[in-house]
Order: sequence, then structure tokens, then C-alpha cells
Amino acid sequence: QLLVGVLSSRGDPGPQDEAAAVLHTYFSALAGNTRAQMSLGYRHQYGIGVMQNCHDAVGWYTKVSDKTIASAQNGQAPFIEKKRLSDGSVNDPNSLGDNQDVLMYYEQAAGSGDMTAQATLGQLYYYGARGTARDYSLAVKWFNLAAQQGDGSSMSNLGHMYAQGLGVTQDNSTALEWFLKGANLGNAAAKNGLGWLHMYGVAVPQNYGTAVSYFSQAAEAGNPEAQFNMGAIQMGGLGVVRDHTKAVQFFTLAAQQGHVVALYNLGLMHLHGLGTPRSCPMAVQILKAMTTLTLTLTPVSYTHLRAHETPEHLVCRLLLEKKKKKYRIIK
Repeated sequence: QLLVGVLSSRGDPGPQDEAAAVLHTYFSALAGNTRAQMSLGYRHQYGIGVMQNCHDAVGWYTKVSDKTIASAQNGQAPFIEKKRLSDGSVNDPNSLGDNQDVLMYYEQAAGSGDMTAQATLGQLYYYGARGTARDYSLAVKWFNLAAQQGDGSSMSNLGHMYAQGLGVTQDNSTALEWFLKGANLGNAAAKNGLGWLHMYGVAVPQNYGTAVSYFSQAAEAGNPEAQFNMGAIQMGGLGVVRDHTKAVQFFTLAAQQGHVVALYNLGLMHLHGLGTPRSCPMAVQILKAMTTLTLTLTPVSYTHLRAHETPEHLVCRLLLEKKKKKYRIIK
């Protein structure tokens, strides 16, 4: 259907027929075709073959953005703190030479006790990067060795892996121990992990105030997860006085670091005028930008307090004691 719509719009092979193009694209979009939904968003945004309508554009772009969010939520989110691999990063396959040579170099250095190489190998095996097969058990092994030498990031990563049961038997108490060790060294991701444990009462008594304190410290240190969590907390008014303006500020900070859900929330808050002037055109630009994102950006991890739009209202969804509760956001 979409292909027929494209050909009709181009006039290939017959005369150009925008009405037919819109019709075929519409049915393709109804069937869930992502490119067709993006196309209709664009058409409504600029009035191409249809009446220009900002809210209709938002509707179609939101359908695509929802898929991005769902994919991120359903996949295993890479929460691991990344270290530079010489002149490149774990996710940049072209930044160094041959993958096998890179792996051999780090294995040799790690085997000789190099802490940075050990932490880097942990990341490589966690991600399955640079031609290596994903192996959580090996990731845990190398993170453990780096943590024993005082690497705060590896301590935080171990905390997350124990909390999720990745490569190890799930153990909240052990996760707490690693988060505390990392936080004592000033690691922001570990502080965010502690915030999560206190928010949900996992391995510790539930305490919103303590959670906010840890999230705030991590957010100030630049951790995008914590910045997102602070935004969601400001929306829900948990442990703080509800403040949509501050929520926008925190979501903006997280979005600037590639946080997908934070960017999504900003679009919806501009649409509804929550904490910022109501602006459908701004919402369109943000949600349109989301349709071009790939999941190499920061995905949703289990630490997120997810905020999104339902057909009725904007909500902040919190998992409390493994039960979902919704908090209505007053428009």
C-alpha cells in the first residue's frame, strides 16, 4: 500500500495522483506501517495532499514515537557506564582497528591487571560489541576484577546486574552492597541505583525522601537516568511538591544526553502546556525528531519512572511493590 502511495505521488508510471497517494498511505498507516505513519505526520505538518493540521501531525508522529518507546522498554537496556576505548567508544566499530586485534589487546592488558581494560572488557561482553558474543557471565567476571581494584563504575554495573539477574542469580541485597560501594566513591550511576532501591523499597525500607536525595545527587553529577527520574518525580509529586516546570528542566537535561523517553515527555508537555507554554508546533518538532532516532540512544532501563500519554490524560506510571499505580497529571 505504501509503495503504491509513493508511486501515485510521483506519477510513476501514470499521472500524479495525490488523492490516491494519501489514500494508500492512510491504509498502510492504519495497518501499522511505520514509514506510512511518518509520511502522514509529515503531510499533515506541511499540508501536503491533506489539510494542514498540527494535532493530526502529532497523532501520527506519536504512533511512531510509541514504537520507539515500546522497543526500548521491551529490550534489555544498556545501563552500563561507558569508558573510552583508546580513541573510540564501545559502540563505534570504526574508531579502532580490527575488532579481533582490539579484543586481544584488552584481554592481554586485563589479564595483566589493568583496571581500565578489565572494565572495558566487561562492557564489551555486556553489549556483545566489536564482534564479541554477548556474555553476561564474562561481563560480571571482568567487572568484578575491576571493582576489586576500586573502579566505581564497575561497582555500579555489578549492582545493576545483580538487581536484574544478568549473568548472576538475582540478589537485591548484593545489588545494594555494590551500589553503596560505588556511591561511596562518588559514582553517579551507583547513586541513581540507590535512589531506585529506596523509591521502590527494594532491599531497604521505602523512602521517597532518601530516593530523591540520591537521584538529585546523581542528576547534579550529570547522570541522564537520574535526571529523567527527577523529572518523573517532579511530575508525580513523590517526595517533592509537584512542579511541572522543574520536570521540564530535568527532562531537557536528560534529553540533551540522548534520553529517548525524556525527549518524548518533553513533546507531550509542550503539547499540553505542562511546565512550559502550550505549543503544538514545538511538540511536532520534538516528536518528529523522535521518529528519526535509533535505539543507540539511551533506552529505557528498569530504573525509569515512565511518563507518557494515554488517550485520556498524561500520567506518571510508577511501579510500587511490583504493582502499577497511575497518578493523574492535572492539565
